[in-house]
Amino acid sequence: MTAKASNQKSSISYGSAFRTIGRTLRLSWDLSKPHVLLYSLGAVLEIIGTLVSTYSGARLVSLLFTAASNRSQVSSVWGWLAITIAGQLSVNVGFWLMSYTKRVLYVLAGRWSTVEFMRQLCRIDIQDFHDTEKRNLINKLESGFGWQIPNMTQTSLDLTYACVRAVAIISVVATVAWWIAPFLFIFLIPSLMAETRTAKAGWFVWEEKGDERHIYWGISYMMARARHQFEIRALQAKETLLSTVDNMVDRFQRKQRAILKNANWIIGPAKIFEVIGIATTEVWLL
Repeated sequence: MTAKASNQKSSISYGSAFRTIGRTLRLSWDLSKPHVLLYSLGAVLEIIGTLVSTYSGARLVSLLFTAASNRSQVSSVWGWLAITIAGQLSVNVGFWLMSYTKRVLYVLAGRWSTVEFMRQLCRIDIQDFHDTEKRNLINKLESGFGWQIPNMTQTSLDLTYACVRAVAIISVVATVAWWIAPFLFIFLIPSLMAETRTAKAGWFVWEEKGDERHIYWGISYMMARARHQFEIRALQAKETLLSTVDNMVDRFQRKQRAILKNANWIIGPAKIFEVIGIATTEVWLL
């Protein structure tokens, strides 16, 4: 019963997730408005470049077959080739601007989160440091405050860009045939659901809930300190501590492999289903 309640408590709803993304985007805006605008410009250039280069590339291939028998089409071939190159250039410039601004915002967010976390620690009552629940919360924040928020800023920007890009491409495709957009979306749903299963997998022991993360950090801290190494060797506790760490990591890795294995049984068919939908659409357009 306790474990079930704990799992429910640690889960996050879609509404909370979107509110968190909104707060992160506002934080990025407050940290550096010029860099957010520059990232937006890069996203617009990439989306427009992708649409232009895709369309002009298709026209170019069509004209190449026509120009083989009709020399008057050669000038058109060069014109569409120039447009295709310009589109690819726009894509590359867009990605460059987005990559640069994300790195800058990552550094700014890391600086903000570090200073803000320490400022909040200075405002906490001394008695709260001795409260078990609040102490555990501080320990969790302490192990990730320097990189979790910077990572979230990048993820929020990428997610916003991906959504805008998807809407733009679907809107353009829908002008050719209105049914293509919902048709493709139906074929993409299984892939999206399958990918959410892999999101449950962690990276290392410190992402585990409960005492294991604290035990891991405690042993790691002792192993790297000369004073504790003296005690470990004097008590001949090296093998016991190493065995404890090895068992924790082994349990964690087995858990992650089980998550990924179960997800792969769905991801494989979902990807095949997605390709079938896209191929069906392309055949119809031909």
